[in-house]
Amino acid sequence: GDPRTEEYFVSLLDDPDPALRMYASVGLMNVGGRIAIKLLLASLSDPEINWLAVKILDQISERDVDLLIEALKDEKTRWYARQKLIELDGAVLPALEDGLRSEDPLTRESISMVLGAVRDSRAVKPLIEALKDDEYFVMTSAASLIQIGDPTAVEPLIELLTNQKEQVRLYAAFALGGLNDERAVDPLIALLEDPSSTIRGVAAHSLGQLGSSRAIEPLMDLLEDQSAEVRLTAVHALGKTRERRALGRLEELIAYDSSPLVRKAAKESYDAIRRARR
Repeated sequence: GDPRTEEYFVSLLDDPDPALRMYASVGLMNVGGRIAIKLLLASLSDPEINWLAVKILDQISERDVDLLIEALKDEKTRWYARQKLIELDGAVLPALEDGLRSEDPLTRESISMVLGAVRDSRAVKPLIEALKDDEYFVMTSAASLIQIGDPTAVEPLIELLTNQKEQVRLYAAFALGGLNDERAVDPLIALLEDPSSTIRGVAAHSLGQLGSSRAIEPLMDLLEDQSAEVRLTAVHALGKTRERRALGRLEELIAYDSSPLVRKAAKESYDAIRRARR
């Protein structure tokens, strides 16, 4: 366990003899220095010492979180580093918040995934900011907010429904559907008028998840949308509500809609509503 041996063990990690690489890994694991941790993480792709290199993750503590964040940049070590950060849980949250401002987009994406997995409500605010400011991984931020499931995210997400960036509006609507909070119903109904057909479709999907009776009429109005994809999503959403008010409009779609996919979905939703009300 003498730290003076660390540099000698490190030099052996590149030795052509796999046995020497293995024994050097054992030595480094026992020494446990910061250089050793970093290099052992880099050795995860070595088939001869992989099983030993993975074990070093058990010795990494919150004091080494910066090394784990650095390991997120490398494809070979990203998965292991992410799992260890999840295991460290909320103890490393401040460092993860800083990592969300990393210049490396893959690091920011991985940290967003970690924040969702640890389900710490303190991560809501930085994830909202990330969703608003970083178009590279808005989907990951939205999914993480759904994982956390904290109702304090609802109002900030509603505010983002009027954001100028289409991607931000899109994934804010997506997240609100997953959070299942009644406060989102009216703002999502308003979003059905968005100029983007993709956003109108996501708003309809989220309203279907929320299942509010207030959304029935607006969703039925959406059945006249020029986009077949939007009509299809509205049909599915109405099917989830199980509201008999939609039956007449669904019958019309079954008979007359120009899209075979919409006609098929309308029949499925029609049958689902009829079965639910027997």
